[in-house]
Amino acid sequence: MAADRLSFKDRFDLHLLNKQKKKLIREHHLDYLVWECTLRSNLMCNNCNVTCDQDEHAHTDMPLSNFFNLIDSLPQEFIHRSDGGSMQVMITGGEPLIRTDLEECGRELSRRRIGWGLATNALGMTRTRLENFIRSGMTFIKIEVNTPLLTQNSIKAEEDSYENVLSTLSYVSKELGLESEATTYISAENVDHLSEIKDILIAQGVKKWRLFSKLDVLGMNCDRSLLLNKKQVEEILDFVNEVRAENKVNVVFACDNLMGGYEKKVHKDFFFCKAGVSMATLFVDGVIGVCLLNRDENCLLGNIYKDDFYEVWNNRFNSFLNKEWTEYRCELHCSFNRYCKGKHQVNQNSDHGLGTDNISVGEASAALKCAL
Repeated sequence: MAADRLSFKDRFDLHLLNKQKKKLIREHHLDYLVWECTLRSNLMCNNCNVTCDQDEHAHTDMPLSNFFNLIDSLPQEFIHRSDGGSMQVMITGGEPLIRTDLEECGRELSRRRIGWGLATNALGMTRTRLENFIRSGMTFIKIEVNTPLLTQNSIKAEEDSYENVLSTLSYVSKELGLESEATTYISAENVDHLSEIKDILIAQGVKKWRLFSKLDVLGMNCDRSLLLNKKQVEEILDFVNEVRAENKVNVVFACDNLMGGYEKKVHKDFFFCKAGVSMATLFVDGVIGVCLLNRDENCLLGNIYKDDFYEVWNNRFNSFLNKEWTEYRCELHCSFNRYCKGKHQVNQNSDHGLGTDNISVGEASAALKCAL
């Protein structure tokens, strides 16, 4: 399928979305705090954006006391707003399940009336621990499934551990009705297995499936051999469009890039990256960042061990609100700039100077913009 041009209706809808964006930027509420609680992991995935390690002593986790010092420093009206909105916390890593104090963390967040959830590979998840999380107030979970094989990303995983993944997917989807979604990072390593992964997820009752392709965001430590060619990218976009038409699982691209004429075919709604607008990240070393997937120094804005988080949020995220950096990142002749506000070009990360035969979905989507 060729990348169709945007219709007049699409452009009109994008114009309306721009008004909504301006409102969210003006309000600048923190709806979503992502906490990288550890860099330890039970896997060493080639596509990971952090330097994880299976060595128990290789990295120091952020102590719960330090995390809650941050939480308790925030004004109540900042966490629980008068408009009824409130901040949520997503706990991620590394692999968060390696920590033994997450249940305590969840109880403390719930005691403060803060919603929370986990992003996990679920290899170490048991029925007992999952039920303990729910009793501790967990309201959502994201489970990463990158391959249908028993070895995730060429790293050994015990068969019963992989069964934990399937059991968790099935339990939260079919029995608990917990808000949940499966996530998959697309690369050259698993691009030929997407149909198999889809069938596995459907069999487990999964309703939401989110695909990521952030393999070349500034500052990531990924294996460059995992990048895709342009033909694979178009095949992936067509695959997503076809799966959405089947209506057996709600599959969408994550907030990677604008996708040109594919936009409403692969996204639930029009692209709008909320990083820095209503979302922030707390890294394991205390660094305050814009997005977990972007460790470029320009996106690291402070550190809780020397800065006040509330002050940083209110005063240092300005460049992600006014988009002043798009003036030198974006091509001035790009007619889509007024819709994407630069995120399209930044995510493609042309600074790496990659060849046209070895690219990510983000870079290839940039190649489609001529069809806009």
